[in-house]
Amino acid sequence: MDDAHLARSRDGGSALQGAGQACRSINILGLLLLTEEQKLVSGLPYILILPPTSLKNFARYAGITLAGRGLLLYDVITRLTLGREKNATGIAYSVAKFEIAGQAPAELRELAIGLGSLVDYIATKPPTQEDMPSIAEEKKGE
Repeated sequence: MDDAHLARSRDGGSALQGAGQACRSINILGLLLLTEEQKLVSGLPYILILPPTSLKNFARYAGITLAGRGLLLYDVITRLTLGREKNATGIAYSVAKFEIAGQAPAELRELAIGLGSLVDYIATKPPTQEDMPSIAEEKKGE
């Protein structure tokens, strides 16, 4: 990919080339990564920004593959891989692909539910100055 194409992409997609979608259409996922032995890599979620080219695959996975079986995202372990596709003009791009890799153990499921609730709370009720004492106030008390 040349520098000119990268510059256009940073400005909102491949609109200069015609059929591309703006990069602002994204989905942000919080992932709990597991080792091959299904041990947590970290108790904190990793953030994956899903680009426009992968939104349809994710919606299909969450909506049809999982919901069609009565499952939610935290009920399963999901394997995420990258595939290569080409657009109508022959430009290759990567697409995230999702598949069920197994059932999530109860402790992992509970952790995912708790982290999801915490993120939802923070996203809908960001802390205010009244919620947290300022650093200056803490130093006064020392």
